[in-house]
Amino acid sequence: MKNLLVLASLIVLISCSSTKQEHATNTKNSNSETVYIYDQETNKKLKQAENFINNDQYDKAFPILFELAKQGNPTAQNDIGASYQYGFNGETDEAKAIHWYTLAAKQNHAPSIHNLGLIAFNNAKNEHDYQKALTLFEKAAKLGSYEAINYIGIYYENGIIFPQESTKALEKFKIAAEHGNASGQFNLGQAYYYGKGVKQDYKKAFEWYTKSSEQNYATAAIQLASLYDEGKGTDKNTDKAIELVKPYAEQGYDLAQYNISLYYKDKNELGKSIYWLDQYKKNPNKSD
Repeated sequence: MKNLLVLASLIVLISCSSTKQEHATNTKNSNSETVYIYDQETNKKLKQAENFINNDQYDKAFPILFELAKQGNPTAQNDIGASYQYGFNGETDEAKAIHWYTLAAKQNHAPSIHNLGLIAFNNAKNEHDYQKALTLFEKAAKLGSYEAINYIGIYYENGIIFPQESTKALEKFKIAAEHGNASGQFNLGQAYYYGKGVKQDYKKAFEWYTKSSEQNYATAAIQLASLYDEGKGTDKNTDKAIELVKPYAEQGYDLAQYNISLYYKDKNELGKSIYWLDQYKKNPNKSD
């Protein structure tokens, strides 16, 4: 199995508030920070936007979110930031993404603080840059972001800022994983698969890859498929491996395309094997 990096990026998108208030307004807390109060109408609009996003209708979600963002709603500001960062609405602009994340972060919105940390992390060129990202991850973690806790684990696993310490990384991955964070679940699976910070255990790797894969985490599904194909931690089942990896191969994931070509070759379905190997070779985003 290819040793996938644990540095997979995950932008934190919409998370509708369950807070029930009668009025939507901006107020000040005891630390003189602006806090946005959600009302039922706001929550309704956020849910509507979330449904549009889940159906890839970003053009319909964007106007709703943009209006709420201008009113100071941090969830909407975060999602507008994500839209600009990844071009969900047809425009990619990191500066605009940072602008909207920052507005939400000023209201102690944990996902936005994490997303600012992620931008800093991905753009980091030296220790100072990585420290800046870490400071943001630590703040987001204190505010309840399990994705940020997962990233702190990545720092320990890769010896960034901290000395390399797989046991400490495992602690962070486990916290994130046990709270349902897909990235943490995948990284915990990686730890068990490779025996990093813990005794190697393919069954536990299988368990955590499965949990992450069930949340549509692509790299976890690809790793899980490899376990099925190799019969590690579970019975060998190449058909199941193909079932798991095929959707991601169709979406253009290079490793999925490469692996599925091997699975079909194992089944002596050479036409399909050649097709997917060709798709992999033509993939402009394939890793070297």
